[in-house]
Amino acid sequence: NKPGLAFEINLIRIENPGDYKQDSWAMTDNEKMEIIPRLREEGNSFYKSGDHKAACEKYFEALSYLESLSIKEKPQSEDWNKIESIKVPFLLNYAQCQLISGDYAEVIRHTSKVLEFEPDNIKALYRRGKAHSACWNVEEAEIDLKRAAVLDSSLQKMVDKELVTLRQRVREEEKEERDRLQGKLFK
Repeated sequence: NKPGLAFEINLIRIENPGDYKQDSWAMTDNEKMEIIPRLREEGNSFYKSGDHKAACEKYFEALSYLESLSIKEKPQSEDWNKIESIKVPFLLNYAQCQLISGDYAEVIRHTSKVLEFEPDNIKALYRRGKAHSACWNVEEAEIDLKRAAVLDSSLQKMVDKELVTLRQRVREEEKEERDRLQGKLFK
């Protein structure tokens, strides 16, 4: 007579359908495509309520799903182009959240991705221009902001104001630098 095995099972929690968040690696391509609109809605809702960090996380999550779908396709194929076009609003929204939080390198990186796909995207040009301005990349800021204003003349006043502010900051920094150098040279 062999003793039988005894199992003890502890119920930790009960999850309703839809409450369980499946890991992305375990999701099918269709499941990833189905969740993307919900992530956009959630991100937009967080953004409107002022929770830019949570919005950023939702947009980033959607981008990771889209990226995993994109790498399965041949670049420039019809399916690849479709996925890339779906990415654009997420990249722009993510960049806007990063612009607000002051992560300008991320803004530049993600808006540049948009501009690779859509070279005349006004939002991408404007946001990248603002990020370049914040990083003291004067020439790049001027190019992007002026291009955005050419494409949408309603931005002209905002662009002019941004460029005046940037030039003023540069002049102030140059003056401070001259003053520091003079102080060191004539001690």
